[in-house]
Amino acid sequence: MRISVNADNREYSVQIGPGMIKEEGLFTGFRRAAVVTDETVAKLHLDTIMATLERAKVRAGSIILSPGEEIKSRDRLFDIYSGLMDNLIGRSDAVIAFGGGTVGDAAGFAAATYRRGVPLVHCPTTLLAQADSSIGGKVAIDHPRGKNLIGTFYQPVLVVTDTALLSTLPREHLASGMAEVIKCGAISSGDLNSGEDDLTRTVYRTAMIKAGYVQTDPKDTGIRRELNFGHTIGHALERASGFELLHGCGVSIGMVAMAKIGESMGLTEPGTAEQLISALSAAGLPTEMENIDKDAFRAAMLLDKKGDGETVNAVFLKKIGQAAVIAMPIGELCDRALSLAR
Repeated sequence: MRISVNADNREYSVQIGPGMIKEEGLFTGFRRAAVVTDETVAKLHLDTIMATLERAKVRAGSIILSPGEEIKSRDRLFDIYSGLMDNLIGRSDAVIAFGGGTVGDAAGFAAATYRRGVPLVHCPTTLLAQADSSIGGKVAIDHPRGKNLIGTFYQPVLVVTDTALLSTLPREHLASGMAEVIKCGAISSGDLNSGEDDLTRTVYRTAMIKAGYVQTDPKDTGIRRELNFGHTIGHALERASGFELLHGCGVSIGMVAMAKIGESMGLTEPGTAEQLISALSAAGLPTEMENIDKDAFRAAMLLDKKGDGETVNAVFLKKIGQAAVIAMPIGELCDRALSLAR
């Protein structure tokens, strides 16, 4: 399966299917490459992609990092830069982001800024990254005070999505990715089915929705903001947990919270929150704000990257399948969210 994305005056393809990272023909356009990955993915799959690059006659090295949100720190970013120097990566060579969303964010930001930009190839290994974050060009690292505060837009030249890799994904990470699948249904198609029975088709369906938003609004200034549904609260929950809460779990809780807030404000059709709770619970995702550090949550909310001074572009559902972006005081949104906490 193939999706063509045209954004920021760059057209690239998203190749989706089992066994894609074994297709050497996808990589033959590069002389050198550096594969940025984490220790978990490296143990499972690094030999496979390195063998593919060897068959493609690409001189490739690897940069292996410890897993977790720490990958998106300044220190790890500089480790990636050092690895690119060690591998003699030039402006026509490739940085291959081989991992989940954190690897994609950090490696993508490194590619965007090293030598003022080198080609970026995403090879996502998690459902969340395959269905969502590898498409659209958002790359970033974290600041100690907030998630994704230091970033830019940098479109890849290629996305290679091997759905066979999902067979080694832990159950909780598969569920985390389902949050983004259900989110796309909630804001666009109206289909809240997680589609776990056919992950290749699920990834393709969700990636098509994401690509449509990206092509219409590459820089996230208009309709693409709808994709942030659940993320303002979700990111704050992640930060407040010290990133022990998985991204998709935070988004799941955030979507339900926004639906409840929307219903209380008369913006959202009654019963919408219950429909979301049913779909998310069936996918094994949490839906309630419980045992949170309220001070840390508030601090993270106030620094949300989607904010504009004292307001935030909050994404609500009018109903399942239809979203609306409404500017509101971020303090008010924070208070309304905290009123739901147990």
